[in-house]
Amino acid sequence: MFNDKGATNVSTVQLSEYLKISPGNLYYYFDNKEHLIRSIWTENIIPNTDMLFFREDFGHSENGILNFFEDYSRAIYKFRFYYSEPYALLKNDPEMLDLYRPRCEKLIGQLRIVFENWIETGIMEQTDEATKKFMADNIWTVGQTWPNFFSLVGGITDPEDINHEAVIHSYSIIAPQLTKSARERMLVLLEKKGITKNYDIETFSLEK
Repeated sequence: MFNDKGATNVSTVQLSEYLKISPGNLYYYFDNKEHLIRSIWTENIIPNTDMLFFREDFGHSENGILNFFEDYSRAIYKFRFYYSEPYALLKNDPEMLDLYRPRCEKLIGQLRIVFENWIETGIMEQTDEATKKFMADNIWTVGQTWPNFFSLVGGITDPEDINHEAVIHSYSIIAPQLTKSARERMLVLLEKKGITKNYDIETFSLEK
């Protein structure tokens, strides 16, 4: 219901009717709508997304990178109501905001650790710290905002197409810093999965 209507547009009365329970029964478990959303965030969204950043294959293979981008975008799409209006949800719940900030720092920091692993394994070129910081920030930002962009601006509604767009946009952030051999392997994987079907594959070769 949150995904269809948007969390800020759904009242507790509507939730009760949707769940076929009384408002009193809903309030027995949750103090208010913000408490319910925070519970979804802590018990479902965080466990299902955060673990992806710490997967072993993410830091050590091109296939692992692609798996991360695909699984991360699917996890976000599953709970897209949260990513469609995070500012309003966080502003309405200071307790969730206090948890959100350190989580961002932790996961963005983990991305920079992953980049170091890529350098060690020959996936990424030696890169200065500022570039690694911007890459991590941009991957995080794309992940947090793409549900709005692709549906409202791009007019894309098919979940698979949305997933492909999220993956290719994420790949475009890291591509300039990848080694030539890593880019070639990534492009083969992307093409096999049909992710580049709407693009000229040469656009992403980025030869140096």
